[in-house]
Amino acid sequence: MKRKIFLVVLIVLMLIAGLFILTGCASDNEDLSKVQNDKKSFVELKYEEPKGYENTLNLKDSSDTKILNYTYKDLDGSISLNYLKGKGYSEIEDLYYSEHRDEEINGTTWRVMNDDSTGVKSRFYYTIHNDALYYIELNGIDKFQEEFERFIRNIEF
Repeated sequence: MKRKIFLVVLIVLMLIAGLFILTGCASDNEDLSKVQNDKKSFVELKYEEPKGYENTLNLKDSSDTKILNYTYKDLDGSISLNYLKGKGYSEIEDLYYSEHRDEEINGTTWRVMNDDSTGVKSRFYYTIHNDALYYIELNGIDKFQEEFERFIRNIEF
């Protein structure tokens, strides 16, 4: 009789433990899907990973400078995320030119420049946030305009 009671209690405990395991797995799956839907971080910049890219390359990753590059088909286009701690607008404007327009994206004012001096149509978005220059370089804007516009509309701090 004691064996039967012991076996019944053991089976009930195993069933309860199984329910806890299944419930735990379900919430882990929910958390995983939330993480997959959340935006990625590039220092303090939040963004949705671009669509249609073929390759990513972390070109530089130090405490003061970070560069992450997403490359599109046959190197016809790329998105480059850049972070330069302690740098100002002159880092971009001295390199290219100072003609820009201001554009507000998700509460942040970005300076926007177009450039095609190298034969590749490019657009630069750059802003200062917490004593750092963030700039996004879109190369091949004429070929990947839809993908790039979707990417830019989802950036935020």
